[in-house]
Amino acid sequence: MALSSLLLSLAARALTFLFFLLVIAFLGYCLYIKYIHMKYDHIPGPPRDSFFFGHSPTMLKAMKNDGIIHDRFLEWAEKYGPVYRINMLHYVSLCTYCPEATKEILMSPKYLKEKFAYKRLFNLFGQRFFGNGLITARDHEQWYKQRRIMDPAFSSLYLRGLMGTFNERAEKLMDKLAELADNKTEANMLHLVNCVTLDVISKVS
Repeated sequence: MALSSLLLSLAARALTFLFFLLVIAFLGYCLYIKYIHMKYDHIPGPPRDSFFFGHSPTMLKAMKNDGIIHDRFLEWAEKYGPVYRINMLHYVSLCTYCPEATKEILMSPKYLKEKFAYKRLFNLFGQRFFGNGLITARDHEQWYKQRRIMDPAFSSLYLRGLMGTFNERAEKLMDKLAELADNKTEANMLHLVNCVTLDVISKVS
């Protein structure tokens, strides 16, 4: 009986100690989120929906209603400028619609490439999307090597000579979309764009 009372007493103390640890950890996390907010709130951005979840509710609601989340991003860019912040938990993401800033971020080795986001670009919706290439390469040396190989194929003079082919393939795509629209048929844009891309590559390579 005495042993049972002792064990219950120890268990109660352990649970109390664990509870206080959880409370302290929770308060510490709240303070950390507040610190992150104070650190980055000088950057313009839409008001947060929640202290903890930031802008997640707005984005989840847009996706749940079959909306296009990028339309909301574009709306925020028009309202808050070409560079704005969005918050999720203790994470802060900077969105930019400035071509010069995008070029600087993608080409400069001093900006670290976030592994999670670049991994999502490799596979999208469970299918290979960009794979390992110029867009998804996180190692600058690997990126630079691929860029040097591809440079001649993307010179302005060479590309201007291919405008006829680009326009021809684009017109073919528009005809296909018009046909689908007339028949009120749903268009698989990913498949169509992939077909156009492969068609252009096969024509100009």
